[in-house]
This record gives sequence, C-alpha cells and structure tokens, in this order.
Amino acid sequence: MADSQQILKQIEFWQVVDATATTIFSQFVPINSVARAFVTAVATRPSNGDTKSWMRTVLVKRAGASPAISGSVVDVMTPIADAGASTWDLTFVVNGNNIDIRVTGQAAVITAWSVEIKILFMQDHA
Repeated sequence: MADSQQILKQIEFWQVVDATATTIFSQFVPINSVARAFVTAVATRPSNGDTKSWMRTVLVKRAGASPAISGSVVDVMTPIADAGASTWDLTFVVNGNNIDIRVTGQAAVITAWSVEIKILFMQDHA
C-alpha cells in the first residue's frame, strides 16, 4: 500500500549570504519513497535592485540506505537575472537522509530571498 502527502512552505529569508551555499530548507526523505520538489524563488539585493528568479524541480528517491537525486535538477524556466545577480544560485543537495534547498549569493552583500517550496511524497509500505 502506498501513501502520499504534500508539503507546502513559504520562506521569506533575509540574510547576508556569501558565496558559500546556505541551507534554507531541509526535508527528511523516508525509506521506500519518492519525492518531487518544485521551487519558485526570487532574490533581490535591496541596496541596488539586482534581482534573480528561478523555477526548478527535482526528483528524489530513497529505496534503501540513503536518498538520491534521479536524473538532474531541471529548470522549469531559464533563471532570469540582472547582470549583478548572475552568480547567485539555488540548488538541491542530498544531505544524509534529507534533501536540502541551498541558496548562494555573493560575498558581503545583503540579499533578500523569497522561496515557495512544494514537495509531493509517495511512500510504499509493502
């Protein structure tokens, strides 16, 4: 028998984000499950108005000991960015038994992030 669930999360995240990836959300992935995460995000640098936007999705499955990304992260739309925001990034990383969403800005710049996360789970209880 399989169970399914949906997680919706809205994050408004203000922080100095260096060129080091920062985890803004982490979700446990149960054994014998598959999860699809869909993320829409907007980031801006309030001091000068640089902006960037993403729509990305990823499929993660966990058949045994640890989860793995199936295939690759897919851009639903090509990220839209001002030239000053071209190095900013949003990505998915498997971290232990979790899937993390990480953002990367640029050194010594205050960046504002608004992120909407939708995760669909299907777990087999056979």
